[in-house]
This record gives sequence, structure tokens and C-alpha cells, in this order.
Amino acid sequence: FVPQDDVVHESMTVRENLDYSAALRLQRGTPRRVREATVRGVLGMLGMGLVQHNLVGSTARKGLSGGQRKVGAKCAEHAQKTSAEHA
Repeated sequence: FVPQDDVVHESMTVRENLDYSAALRLQRGTPRRVREATVRGVLGMLGMGLVQHNLVGSTARKGLSGGQRKVGAKCAEHAQKTSAEHA
């Protein structure tokens, strides 16, 4: 199964999506400061710092461009990989 759409919440900002993803994937009890550092690191690594406070949006709701949405989805994947490193 290959998703045809990105797995991001359209009504949340890029940062909120990444923080949510990190909260779900990091080990239970991970300090908030570690989660925030993970979010900052992934945003910086993928060059999403300038749009981190923008809504993701959708085709019906203005937000990120299609390319930025793809990178936003990659941010969530990187948060998962980073969380595995902290486990």
C-alpha cells in the first residue's frame, strides 16, 4: 500500500505537525526539551524553518505549496528516524 496523499494534518502548522509526530513516536517519558530539540533539528535539516508557522493546507484550503507539503511529510519521517536514535 502506497499512500497517494501526504500524511499531514492540513489544519495544523508545519511545526505543530512535526511536534505531534515527534510526541507520538518518541519514547514515552521523553523530556519536552528533547522533543523540541528534535523538532528544531529536523526543521533546520530540511530547510523548513521559514515556513514552520504556516498552515499545511490542502488543495481546497490555501497553505503550503505542493513541494513544501512533500518536504513537510518528510519532516515527520525524519522525526521518526530521529526518535529511533534516542530510543
